[in-house]
Amino acid sequence: MVKFMTASSVFKFTWDQVASGMWQRYPNPNSKHVLTEDVLSRRIEDQKLVSLRILTKTNKIPKWGERFVGQNKNILIIEESVVDPKEKTFTTYTRNVGLQKVLLTASITSHNLQFFSISVAGLAKLKSWALPHLLLVALGFSRWDQVPLL
Repeated sequence: MVKFMTASSVFKFTWDQVASGMWQRYPNPNSKHVLTEDVLSRRIEDQKLVSLRILTKTNKIPKWGERFVGQNKNILIIEESVVDPKEKTFTTYTRNVGLQKVLLTASITSHNLQFFSISVAGLAKLKSWALPHLLLVALGFSRWDQVPLL
């Protein structure tokens, strides 16, 4: 089971404002599902800022789904980003490293001078095709449809 989503929007802000906002996403009182954010590495490569961060996120899981994912409702997310100030691009690649036996998600977000786009793809890796596993995957996919772009 795979779902792909793509959307775009034009911001009425400068690239500098959007790029600055990307660094200030977390911690954020409006994103209470993001518990931690830590920088693992940051370096300059070909005049671009390359960063690797790890985020801890949480999300509500229905009671019936807890037996499939365990008691730990927190999930680790890896975020790789490349900022090119010369070309005025800011690209992030995120993927989950926890709960991959239930659902594997990846997203690519790209900002350029005046344009913002996001692409999200996910692949379900199921132990079985039992209905509860499929329902958990469907729940995960439904949350992508609720992601605000602005």
